[in-house]
Amino acid sequence: MKHILSFCLALAFSLASFANDSSAVFYRIRLDQNIDKAAERLVVKGLQNAQKCDADYVLLDLDTYGGAVDAADSIRTAILRNEKPVIAYVNMQAASAGALISIACDSIYMRTGSSIGAATVVNQAGEVMPDKYQSFMRAMMRSTAESHGKKRFVTADGDTVEFWHRDPAVAQAMVSRDSVLSFTPTEAVENGYCEGIAADIEEVVSMIAEGDHKIVYHKESVVDKILDFLLSPAVQGLLLMLIIGG
Repeated sequence: MKHILSFCLALAFSLASFANDSSAVFYRIRLDQNIDKAAERLVVKGLQNAQKCDADYVLLDLDTYGGAVDAADSIRTAILRNEKPVIAYVNMQAASAGALISIACDSIYMRTGSSIGAATVVNQAGEVMPDKYQSFMRAMMRSTAESHGKKRFVTADGDTVEFWHRDPAVAQAMVSRDSVLSFTPTEAVENGYCEGIAADIEEVVSMIAEGDHKIVYHKESVVDKILDFLLSPAVQGLLLMLIIGG
């Protein structure tokens, strides 16, 4: 009898341990800066670390007014190629390059009072760039939206209707020179560009994971912070002036 009881207790402990081990793991990366080479390095390294710790989801906590198109494109590519789902949480802004990065993610959640859109290409002075640049950005926004594929819906009559998970025309409208499109959270939900409205990260996680979950926060080392500082445009400009002066 004692052996049976011991076996049952051991089995219960093993099942409990397995349940804990099977909890969904979210790897959270906070991106609250201008989109530049430092931001690119932050996200790419965060995605690599998430893979190393075998996270089930990557949670990109986003608050940016945009930045360099080349850095945003590199981040977009890294997200699209990531093996595990990447979730964007717009907290509070995803403007310009931030909108492109958000659309690249598998799902988008937004905080009340946040916004997404306004991806027209401008120069450092805030002036709208020629249509050559706008055309490229519109195509990149469309292709990013198309990368998430189509959904199928069966009507009451039994007909199958296909529609884009994220309408490419909507993404393109965010780069329009005449009437630039931006969404509030409610508008984004209505147009298929937001899966839900959440007050914080925990609420986003609770919408996705059933049962237990764990959030791992990405932390930069001292070396990472030094490299980010050296990659900032202001420091690079200063170093270039010193080189020319030397």
